[in-house]
Amino acid sequence: MMLKNKRSIVLAVMGLILVWRLLLFFMSFIAPLLIKYQPSFPYALELLPEYGLPQWIYSWANFDGVHYITIAEKGYIGTGLIQAFFPVYPFSMMLLNRLLDNTIVTGLLISNIAVLLLGVVFFKFTAHHFSTQVAWLALITLLLFPTSFFLGAVYSESLFLLLVISTFYASSHHKWWLAGIMAAIASGTRVVGIFLVPALLWEALDLSQIIARVLKNKDHRFTQKMSRFFQLVWYQLGSHPAPIIASLLGLIGIGIYMLFLWGEFRDPLYFLHVQAEFGAGRQEQLILLPQTLWRGLKILMTVPISFAWMTYAQEFFLTIVALFIIGWLWWQEQRIKHAWLIFTTLAILLPTVTGSLSSMPRYLLAAFPIFIWLGLKINEQIHWRWTWLISGILLIINTVLFIQGVWIA
Repeated sequence: MMLKNKRSIVLAVMGLILVWRLLLFFMSFIAPLLIKYQPSFPYALELLPEYGLPQWIYSWANFDGVHYITIAEKGYIGTGLIQAFFPVYPFSMMLLNRLLDNTIVTGLLISNIAVLLLGVVFFKFTAHHFSTQVAWLALITLLLFPTSFFLGAVYSESLFLLLVISTFYASSHHKWWLAGIMAAIASGTRVVGIFLVPALLWEALDLSQIIARVLKNKDHRFTQKMSRFFQLVWYQLGSHPAPIIASLLGLIGIGIYMLFLWGEFRDPLYFLHVQAEFGAGRQEQLILLPQTLWRGLKILMTVPISFAWMTYAQEFFLTIVALFIIGWLWWQEQRIKHAWLIFTTLAILLPTVTGSLSSMPRYLLAAFPIFIWLGLKINEQIHWRWTWLISGILLIINTVLFIQGVWIA
């Protein structure tokens, strides 16, 4: 009976994902009736129509999708800037494309299979830590997020989030080697995947419990508390080395890519150094968060009202909201694990140190504790469902604009 119940839940989750996917396809189908197709990215008219698909289909490969297609077909050599994109997703496209011989279809297939698996894993992960009801609410919140359409596009977002949730799901069941392998693949998919390593180490060392024990120590001298802290950490390292070693596997994915870049370009950090050339206001030197936020605010005050202004507004306000929620979770919320917050905080902050909020609404898809927390709030207070209405409206608008070639994130 329990097996049938689990199977029915999985089918229900996949059914919800399929409905979401079909609705977004419908929005892309009617998008040409709402605004004119005016792609604002290179190779849109030269490359995408060549795959024999209607515009409302091939436009799911707009913007960065073109770069993933280029890597899948030609590799990293001979084309500039594409080295900023990590290899796991485009190489998956390359392998599958040997069977399908249509790179856009291949990318869409990989992304949408990843979405289906993501829905199931995210639901099980949330239900494991909270409840089935919260899992449903958190999943709906994720699907209604203003940029969730990227999960079904020729982008690495769905595959990456699947790997992140799978990493933490495995670690929560003490399957450390599986968690390490998932983290390794994740760090080869997106640069912020490397932040799974400190998050896993936090869990493997059980640092939350160690810190709690140290703080309860009646000795108020700082040196004594630090000594006790390092004693407990050393004990964990000696008594449970396997989880520590497994956590460090997360360095392998990004490490292999850096070795490749060093061999080809004599620069293991080439994926960072090409970021400034994209023209999104990114800089190679580190910029403090307040400076980046101030720059985003100044843009809102100077750019005329337009589609571009709406994009800047989403970048700024969604970043502010996300930072506020993450700060609140660190300060007050005891139900969200510190390991999850370590990954999320670092993943959110890294793009901002380039001095730009560009693409932040898309990067926030990796901030899964926010969706879980909102699921908890909606479960406790139904009026929080107003967030679904706002997110859903923005999702529809953003999908239409993206399909018609307007930069969103």
